[in-house]
Amino acid sequence: NPEPTQAEFSLGVSDAPVSNVKAVWVAFDSITLNAGDGEMPTFETRSAENPDQPVMVNLLDYTGDDVFALIDDELVAAGDYEWLRADIVNGDMANIEMTSHLVYNDDTVVPLVVTPKGNEGIGEIQINDFTLVSGHND
Repeated sequence: NPEPTQAEFSLGVSDAPVSNVKAVWVAFDSITLNAGDGEMPTFETRSAENPDQPVMVNLLDYTGDDVFALIDDELVAAGDYEWLRADIVNGDMANIEMTSHLVYNDDTVVPLVVTPKGNEGIGEIQINDFTLVSGHND
C-alpha cells in the first residue's frame, strides 16, 4: 500500500462591506474537516492573547482580498472531503465581548447568532464537498 499523500491546509475568512454596521465580531471556536472515511481532523482556533478563548475576528477588518488566517499550513490527508465546519460561539448579552456580536453605527450592540447544530451556544457554518490536493492548499 502506498503512503497516503499529505495536503497543507490553510483557511482564512473575510467579508464584504456592510451598511449601518461598524463591527461584525465572530468568535471562531474550531474548524472540523470530514473526510467521509471516519477521519475528522479538528483544529481549535484560539486567541493569541488568551489560548483558553476562541479567536475573535472583526470581519469588517478583513474585506475583499484581506484575509484573517484561522488555520495556516496544517497537514491533513489529501483527497475528497464531505464538509468543513466552523463552530461559532453565538452571541450572548451576558458575555457579549467574548461572543459573536454586531456593533451598529449608533453603537448599539446586538448578539450575532448562527444556526445552532444542537450544542448550547454553538452555531455552525458548513461548506460541503471539496478536495484538498497533495501539497499546498489555500
